[in-house]
Amino acid sequence: MENIDELVALDRLNMAPVIEQAGGTFDPEVRRRNLLLEMEKGAVFFSIQRSGKIIAYLQYMPEPNDMWNIMSIQIHPAYQKGFVLRDLLSEARRRLQIDAPSAIRSSVHFTNQVSLRLHRKLGFMKIEEDADRVLFVIDGKTLCERLARFKKRKTDG
Repeated sequence: MENIDELVALDRLNMAPVIEQAGGTFDPEVRRRNLLLEMEKGAVFFSIQRSGKIIAYLQYMPEPNDMWNIMSIQIHPAYQKGFVLRDLLSEARRRLQIDAPSAIRSSVHFTNQVSLRLHRKLGFMKIEEDADRVLFVIDGKTLCERLARFKKRKTDG
């Protein structure tokens, strides 16, 4: 089980500015409660740690009809220019190969330009937009093929 305090701290660091830019306020206690509820419902997490601390994680929820819903991708700002994204996406590909979901959905705050660029770069297609979010989707096999270029370094654990 992931360390809730570390997940919330990373979410706060990355998402507070995005949410504030959209006119909202990041509430760590609400995020903590939501994470616990998502874990109870079966959310899957995998993380990357350095010096015993979570510096990045990806959270998804397996859904009916063989789909995944990406709920969060977070990377500590100090590691966003390094190999951490590659390592995170390499692990995502490994899990895609095992679970073989038919499709992956992801919802992104419209003010989160970094995430919007990543989704487009990976080939996600925009299918819907509302007042504060953009909904993307991609075929599971297609995403797995696109993630093949992200190979985990052999020196990593």
